[in-house]
Amino acid sequence: MLHRINPPDAECQAIFSRILNFQRQVLAFACNSATTLPLTEAAVLAEFGPAGEWFWKQLHVQRGENRGAANALHRSLEAIVRHVQSNPGSGEAILETFDHDIRFPEYIEDMAFQFAYNTTLDDAARKVLKVLMVAFYEDMLCAGFPSVVHGAPTIFDRDALIRSFWAANPEIKVCPACDAQRPDSIGDKNYSDVDHYLPKSSYSVLSVHPTNLVPVCQGCNRSFKLAQDPIDLDNNAPLVNIFIPYLRPALDFVTINTRRLASGLLQFNIVDVDGKRSRRVENLDRTFQLEERWCRREDQVKDSVREALSGARRIMLKHEIIPEEVDLQVELAEMLKDRTALIGKNYNYVLHASYLTFAACDQDEFEELYRQFAGC
Repeated sequence: MLHRINPPDAECQAIFSRILNFQRQVLAFACNSATTLPLTEAAVLAEFGPAGEWFWKQLHVQRGENRGAANALHRSLEAIVRHVQSNPGSGEAILETFDHDIRFPEYIEDMAFQFAYNTTLDDAARKVLKVLMVAFYEDMLCAGFPSVVHGAPTIFDRDALIRSFWAANPEIKVCPACDAQRPDSIGDKNYSDVDHYLPKSSYSVLSVHPTNLVPVCQGCNRSFKLAQDPIDLDNNAPLVNIFIPYLRPALDFVTINTRRLASGLLQFNIVDVDGKRSRRVENLDRTFQLEERWCRREDQVKDSVREALSGARRIMLKHEIIPEEVDLQVELAEMLKDRTALIGKNYNYVLHASYLTFAACDQDEFEELYRQFAGC
């Protein structure tokens, strides 16, 4: 993830903690050798207490001619029960995988950490677990968890997550992944998408993990990132070699360099603190396709800079001052200072700062800007 972002507030974190506990309780129920099929309302009510009535309802079609019939969520829960009954010991492995993987934020500097879902479980266990875990996001979070699950007074759903995120990040006015304009809001609804940074198709245990859910622009979520895994094929030390939302933002460690290609187009390149193209930089760019997308924003960046310089030139001429090269150097330095301070508050200012640094140091670029600034 590009920008430093704050996690939602303590209340939202507590809600997610209770949702994860409920998710774990559902898994334990399915992995218990004493659970029998077909599932009955009495068994669900006995297991889940106050949340049992709501959960039993979630296991059935709510409307239409099939109302009351077992739905896909019901079938996914029964599939785990059957798998556990047919594979002694698999229930313990599934629960251990869940308990291990949801703790991944504790291990972001651990070179030896591996996700158990992808390294411990067999294909059959992953398949039955994935359907149920993903349903917690696609069915239950999108529809909303009730207070009997999370303890807060109102339903908690995807929109509530988005509201909590932006409330915790009032200074961020851009997409935290690509620095584009922040998605629009109408009333209290913000039209961000929610990205599973570690995709739920490959890390299904993290489908409703708060550290894995980030509101981003629709372009990032639907057109570029999709279900791409930020962890590369060389799965050695996976967490060390990626930038992680809330925990390790890229802009704390990278520099964006600008250069002009022989074609005349600008190119923006991401390099790590050592000035090199590290694995984590490669993974970031591959996941969001940032460098290629940023090149398409060249005109927006240059037009903004040139417009600012034209305004400065008009003021100087109004005071009968002939613009000189030193004046352009001062203007570029002031613009760089201002735009750097506003990174995250104005979209594309990551690129503005990079371009201004380049323009002040590259002789050809500086001379081109000076010709405009001097009115040549």
